[in-house]
Amino acid sequence: MPSKITVPDYFIQFLDPTIKDLRDLLYKQSMSSIPSSTLRESLEIAQEGRGSLKAQVPHFWATILHDGRGAVRKNPDGPMLAYYRDVTNDPRIANGYPERLDQVLKLSEVISPEQFRADVKSGELILARSVGPTQATNFFDNDVGFSGFKQKVVDTVLARFRQFSKAYATGVSFEVRTRVTIK
Repeated sequence: MPSKITVPDYFIQFLDPTIKDLRDLLYKQSMSSIPSSTLRESLEIAQEGRGSLKAQVPHFWATILHDGRGAVRKNPDGPMLAYYRDVTNDPRIANGYPERLDQVLKLSEVISPEQFRADVKSGELILARSVGPTQATNFFDNDVGFSGFKQKVVDTVLARFRQFSKAYATGVSFEVRTRVTIK
């Protein structure tokens, strides 16, 4: 054990492993709460500064899955809404789900008119004037997908601090203050 440790050394020796623990905790919580394998696979966790982590998924439709959406109706002069009964058969996502809205493919770009007619006739491709709303999943909300997460953060930081204080700072008292923000 070093005979003299400066305050910055203490800070770094406590904070770096604590942030790693919190990153692991955030990853595990996200993997269990995000309902889409595509979004789980694209999860990005970035460290912002010394003491902040940010979890995000890049797909534009993650917000729709999280927040839900109202009913969708076709434009009066536009084509019918088209979706496949089994999403795994949808050729628009054969190479993966789009991340940005400008990556969304039109059905006419990926199948021939003959295939379109065949898919409609078989009932695999459904055409509709409107579709109903979708329910929110709230996978990043504090009271749903991240229920209990704030307490897990407190427990993780306290466990790391106790471990740290036993090694370096006998007789140190502390006050617990936490702020966990999930946007």
